[in-house]
Amino acid sequence: MSLTYDYLRLYKTFAVRSGVDIAVQATSEQLALALGCSARNAKLIIRKMEARGWARYTPGRGRGNVSEIRFLLPFETTLEQEAKRLVKDGKVEEAFKMVQAYGELSSFQEETFMRWLSGYFGYSVESRRGEYVETLKLPLFRELNGSSTLDPAQSFYALDMHLIRQLYDTLVVRDAAAGRYAGALAHHWKRDDSAAEWTFYLRKGVLFHHGGELTAEDVRFSLLRLRDNGSQQRWLAEDIESVHVLNRYAVKVKLKRPNFLFLAYVSYPPMSIVPQQLAARPAVLPMQTVPASDRSPSGTVQSSAAAPSGIMPRIQLQACRIRRCQIRICPSLSCSQLRLRPVRDRIVM
Repeated sequence: MSLTYDYLRLYKTFAVRSGVDIAVQATSEQLALALGCSARNAKLIIRKMEARGWARYTPGRGRGNVSEIRFLLPFETTLEQEAKRLVKDGKVEEAFKMVQAYGELSSFQEETFMRWLSGYFGYSVESRRGEYVETLKLPLFRELNGSSTLDPAQSFYALDMHLIRQLYDTLVVRDAAAGRYAGALAHHWKRDDSAAEWTFYLRKGVLFHHGGELTAEDVRFSLLRLRDNGSQQRWLAEDIESVHVLNRYAVKVKLKRPNFLFLAYVSYPPMSIVPQQLAARPAVLPMQTVPASDRSPSGTVQSSAAAPSGIMPRIQLQACRIRRCQIRICPSLSCSQLRLRPVRDRIVM
């Protein structure tokens, strides 16, 4: 239990009616009872609060003189600052429980906290030493298990694939509303009459987040990696006979047999493209892509907090790469509780 919890507990017990910097009577036994500890430990806690300038305790001397304590920090400000600090430290559950326990005594109640928390998740940018650092924060409403992965070729569970969709790009994507496939990393593609040979033409200037440009070699590497690595998703690539690099931005995939549904295969998250240069080092994944074609003339990027890589159509970001992706585990919360903002400025969970 943190010292801030102890402060809020004592304030709630003794000063909620009197307010800040008003002397209230409190014996050492009463303080110990409120804190749920011995009188000796209660005195140690009070001394720590005094050392930080949070409280001032005057012990009663002589018969009939009762000890007094003054609380010097505003209750509401303390609760709000501590709850936000816990969230930023990754302790969302603890912050939520604190607000539930003490929010009713201030204007920083559960509804106010959830409204702030909804804005905390998503895309944010801050300036550090003259450069922009972009961060994407994702809330998860269940625990990750030991088999979870952000490597597309190793993905299996629905949760893993949901996260991978936020971080990586495929050659094409399924446009469910239009009932067709749309370009992603590939701006154009064609097949032969038998649907056994597929040629994909890549967007130029697509950058992985380590700064390297996407090329046909990365596509070849990613598809063959999935085929040859023994993944449970190997079925997506097992009919690939060969992948030929035609030039820096074009690649031809030859299949063992016709497959008119091959676009559905390459749009699936395990078929996401990773950089050949770094994918052999799992610790560096994820390495997602940002296309230069989505940068405005001013040098910004058209992006979406719900899809930080690939074709990112609407929101103006301040730089061409999102540096960090933070995942917060919130199993006792739900998407409806967070009331995440709609359309393109939210994370859709």
